[in-house]
Amino acid sequence: MLTQLAHLRIEKGYKIRQLGELAGVSKSTVHNIENGNVIPGIDMVCKLARALEMEPAELFSTLVEGEDY
Repeated sequence: MLTQLAHLRIEKGYKIRQLGELAGVSKSTVHNIENGNVIPGIDMVCKLARALEMEPAELFSTLVEGEDY
């Protein structure tokens, strides 16, 4: 099952490596966030949001809405 971050990345047409490069992080970091192995901190959410051309708050709310608690 794809996570919300993976859906957003795919919608933009990015590979994991490309999103990592745009966000200034490794592809393994993106992969681990997408697989739920890492919970991104505020700084990481900001980097990913910039790379995805969205506001951090919008990305954060999208990520939280997609979680099962």
